[in-house]
Amino acid sequence: MRRYQWIALVMLSTLFGSIAIAQQRPAAPAKPAAPAKPAAPAKPAAAAPATPAVPTTTANDVAFATPASIQELMLSVVDPTGDALWDSVSVSITSAGSKETRPRTAEDWLKVRDKALLLAESGNLLKIPRRVGPVKPIPGLKPETPGPDDLSPAQVEILLKNNRAPFNAFAQKLTDAALVALRAADARNVDGMYEAGDAIDQACENCHLNYWYPGPKSPIRNALK
Repeated sequence: MRRYQWIALVMLSTLFGSIAIAQQRPAAPAKPAAPAKPAAPAKPAAAAPATPAVPTTTANDVAFATPASIQELMLSVVDPTGDALWDSVSVSITSAGSKETRPRTAEDWLKVRDKALLLAESGNLLKIPRRVGPVKPIPGLKPETPGPDDLSPAQVEILLKNNRAPFNAFAQKLTDAALVALRAADARNVDGMYEAGDAIDQACENCHLNYWYPGPKSPIRNALK
């Protein structure tokens, strides 16, 4: 009996010893994780085409400084420039005979060209909205006595406010006539200067009959009633 007990004890001892050894044995180290593959670099986003900066001010937003009134432009620019072109070619007849005035040298023709160019641009200046008369009397200038058919600056203001298109069309006619003089000056054509003088005179008179001294029966006056 003791023999079997001893065998049982040996078997139990061996069993518990195995269990203890198993508990004391360190766990096998975990295999290191395989290194992660580096992520493929992200493709750079395609650059958007550069958008031009939007201007904060457009051409239509730029204000013009208009220190001169229409009357002042006429007195200081249009009238003397037109007179210079008319006087550049002429024939005067006296008891002593006839005398022709005309450009003869390159310098003479250049002066005529300068006046023609200035008058052509004057038409553009007249198209820019501005007051009709000066704010105050012009120093040193004696005002002309208005004629019986002359419109006042206030009346012209009304006409322009109601419809400025006809006035701008007359201003364009002035530019067109001045360009005839410009071409004649470049060609040194005396006959062309006479033609230009007639065209300038007609352009001025047509505008004046509507915005300076329309007749008493002119339809222009109906717009003032």
